[in-house]
Amino acid sequence: MIAFGSHTVNSVFDDGVLPFGNFFKDIEIRIESEPGLLAERGEVGEIVLKSRFLSSGYWRDSDRTAATFQLGPVDGVQLYRTGDIGRWRYDGQLEQLGRNAGRLKLRGFTVEMRDVEKAILDIPNVSDLALVSKDEQTDNATLAAYVVVGDTGAANVGKIRSELAERLPSYMVPSHIAILDRLPLTSRGKVDQHALPEIEHTAAQAFSRVPSTPREKAVAKIWHEVLERQNISMDDDFFDIGGTSLQALTIFGLIAAQHGHDFPPTQMIETSTIARLAALLDGVTGECATQRLVPLRRGGRGHLSL
Repeated sequence: MIAFGSHTVNSVFDDGVLPFGNFFKDIEIRIESEPGLLAERGEVGEIVLKSRFLSSGYWRDSDRTAATFQLGPVDGVQLYRTGDIGRWRYDGQLEQLGRNAGRLKLRGFTVEMRDVEKAILDIPNVSDLALVSKDEQTDNATLAAYVVVGDTGAANVGKIRSELAERLPSYMVPSHIAILDRLPLTSRGKVDQHALPEIEHTAAQAFSRVPSTPREKAVAKIWHEVLERQNISMDDDFFDIGGTSLQALTIFGLIAAQHGHDFPPTQMIETSTIARLAALLDGVTGECATQRLVPLRRGGRGHLSL
């Protein structure tokens, strides 16, 4: 038996998480699985407060106010998005399960950032990591990984990306990866996210080489169209300049339609530059061109000449 003010509630703490109990009058507690969508009993979601007696926002911080304080779409009553995740227990009590910062909607999937962190830290020679989410409020949310390695000669962005491709689904692999000598820290010893370099420019090479062959020009045209940018060198890495798995899928779809060769999107990990992808297409095309004899049956003498 647990007493909350004048109320007594039967509760069994079988998982070690203490519930909040009951709340003040005129404050509604909402659990939202998605913004504006109430979670079912037992379902985890963000804890949102609704009341006429909430603050109107943060002082001199309009961006944070817009993200945290909102008006109810129907009745116009103030909402406060706490950033905490929780659930209503089946006995009617509220459990707080942590902060929402560790969960991200990425490419249509809900991603636990700690799962990505663990996969990166499990890579041999990786000693430290800062995982940062960008553009969370848009449909183009991405993950950026700042990685510290013990021996810079034993690990590079390509190797890390290949390791992650074996450990994680493609949508969980960070779009941007940079290797740093050390992570910048605040005076309290936490990662100073404001001091992290702009990752789009950390690993991408300077614009140095334009396409020189018909195949490179054709592949470059596809990249320019899909990535919506023109200043791409033949040796710029697809992922380092912000390419996503969805864009890789689109690129290979266009290559299949225009060049007749069908590759899986994961091929981008091995051929992540325009130069490498063009060379792959040249090699496949050349190999197909030399195979002009097609056996009609195993062990037979007759062949069909194409």
